[in-house]
Amino acid sequence: VVRPRAGLFVTYIATSPEKEGVARAGLLDEIQKLRLAPVSEDELDRARTYALGTWAIRQESGGAVLGDIADAWLFGSLHELTDYARALRAVSVDDLQQLAHEFLDPARRVEGAVRGTTGRTV
Repeated sequence: VVRPRAGLFVTYIATSPEKEGVARAGLLDEIQKLRLAPVSEDELDRARTYALGTWAIRQESGGAVLGDIADAWLFGSLHELTDYARALRAVSVDDLQQLAHEFLDPARRVEGAVRGTTGRTV
């Protein structure tokens, strides 16, 4: 589902302070791989199955359903509430590759790092 005015791609990695540079480089390398090389049909099928399964489980919560309605109303359109599974099944490897190439451009990247304080417990 492509929406005007909405969307983000978030990654997260946790590591020890002395390995931060290596971990960051590895994460950025994986993002670049997504941008430059298509995923396999099998990988897309597994991701699609996971997304559909977690979405179905999420629909069991009234709060989650209400959140989806509000999200669709504010940022998309209400028809996407009933079209989600169909739209997800329609995504192709080529579609994913085109979006990855456009939106995972390093020039568009914004980074943030949260670091702890040694010796302090919370």
